[in-house]
Parts: sequence; structure tokens; C-alpha cells
Amino acid sequence: MTPEEFWAHVDSLGGVADDGTVEDLVERLSTAEAEAFAERVEVLVEELLRACDVPGTHTGDTAEWLAAAVIAAGRETYEATLAAGEPLDPERWAWDEAEALLVVAPVEGEDEAFGLPATPPVTFQWLHLTSPDDVETAYDENVAEVTGALGIGPDPAFGPVPASDPAFDRALARHQDWPTAAPQLHLAVMEGFDEPTPTLWPNVEEPEHVVLVVPPPMLLEAINRVEVYDWLLTGLEGLARELAGGAPADA
Repeated sequence: MTPEEFWAHVDSLGGVADDGTVEDLVERLSTAEAEAFAERVEVLVEELLRACDVPGTHTGDTAEWLAAAVIAAGRETYEATLAAGEPLDPERWAWDEAEALLVVAPVEGEDEAFGLPATPPVTFQWLHLTSPDDVETAYDENVAEVTGALGIGPDPAFGPVPASDPAFDRALARHQDWPTAAPQLHLAVMEGFDEPTPTLWPNVEEPEHVVLVVPPPMLLEAINRVEVYDWLLTGLEGLARELAGGAPADA
């Protein structure tokens, strides 16, 4: 992919990288084009972060989000920012969803937009009547009444209630090395506990499912849900490895 072709694709984002604009871009790219595009993004991000500092509030992964937002603004803006070498001001750039631009390349057998396997290692459910605007869930008063899930934990025997959260997808894409021998893992946002709590089904001795119940305020009040989900998934991954290794687990 030539630089001209790359920046033409960037221009199609309309100046902002988010779930919608990047998904539209991915649909227009072949697998080879997506891989080449992603490689170029990675190079430009590294180049910009070598030249420009970021504030302490945006170190780590979010520094790359800031750099991706600069790329999304177009070639002229990117090159001017790179040449200036000044610290990147988060107030200037639409960075909070720009991580989508960092995960464009498809992985074989996985979702092209987020690098998720066709059958995700962790199922997601939003079992609360209040949710962020971009969360979709089939959970409502009728579902709560039928399943009896509200306040007691989602028994996997009921089957998952369909739900999706782009922030969860982006966090899950960071975790690619789940143990294969672990029980089926679930993350459920619902009332019932004051802090994230794993429950093992059908029993602690021989669990077939692990459900991490997350209190809704933890995500409803979060400044950055991706980072909260990432932290939760890190803990769930550790528990999965413990269970896969046959070690006792706290429930």
C-alpha cells in the first residue's frame, strides 16, 4: 500500500476514528489491504510518540489512542504535528474511541473489526435496566421476571441474554491467549454484589462455567469503560488459568 493510498483511506474516516468510521473502512479493505494499513498505522503511531510527549493521564495504551486520533485527522495534520514535536493535548484530539484504528487488521478466523474469535472466550451480558447509549441488550423487566436473574447472579443454565458493548469488544481484543482447558467464562453486568465477584457453576468443586458479576455503577460511572473491562478481564483470565491448572479457586 503506497502512502497516497494509505492517506486516502484515512481521509475516508472524515477526520475521526471511531467504531462506525473504522468499521466502514474495514468493509472496504481486502485482508491484504487491512494488514498493510494496520502495519502503516503502527509505524506512524510509534513515530509520533517518539517525537511527542503525552501527559501522565494518557501514558500506556491511551498514548497510542492519542496518536491514532492524530493520524485520523489526515496527512497534513499528522505531518505538522510530528514536525512540531510538541506534547499531545488530549483536549485537542478525538481520542476516546480512536483505539478502533489500532485493531483494523483481521486475524485468521476472527472478527475483522476487533480481532475477536467467532466464539468469544468470554460471553458478555448486560443484565440491568440502565445502560450506556452504545450498549445493546435484550434485558428488560420481562426477562428479569422470567429468569429470576435480577439480584441472584445469572445461572448459565438459562442461556445468555443477547447483549453487546463496543468497549467490551475492544478490551477483549487485548486478551488473545486464554487457557483452553478452563471452564466457559462469562462477564455479566448486574446488581447483586458491591464489587466484581466470580461465581462458579454448577459447583465450586467441578465448575463448568465462571460468571464474573460486575456491579453496574462500576461501568455506568466509568470515564473509560475499555480500561475497566480490560482490568476485569485480566482478573478473569488469571482465575481461568488457575482453574485450568487444577489449583483451588476462591468463589
